[in-house]
Amino acid sequence: MNKNDPNYLSHEYYKNLVAYLDAKRILKNLIKLQKQEEDKQYIKYRFLSNDKISSEDAKRKASVDDEVLKYDEQIKRKEMEFVKIET
Repeated sequence: MNKNDPNYLSHEYYKNLVAYLDAKRILKNLIKLQKQEEDKQYIKYRFLSNDKISSEDAKRKASVDDEVLKYDEQIKRKEMEFVKIET
């Protein structure tokens, strides 16, 4: 197939645009889920523990919790895929 064919170019552009938008949507979803999990962990550390913990300490503990770090790994993987699609 000729690479200068307008139908071929428009189809390739469309496929890349769809892949880009899918990756962007998935990445935003993962970031949203990570934020929700971090909020859950913050509430757990701040209000449900018997220790007296300041607000800042609870935020720090929540951000390094294992559940939140799982999302960090997934986000890094998706960002790498996202960068591959952009280029």
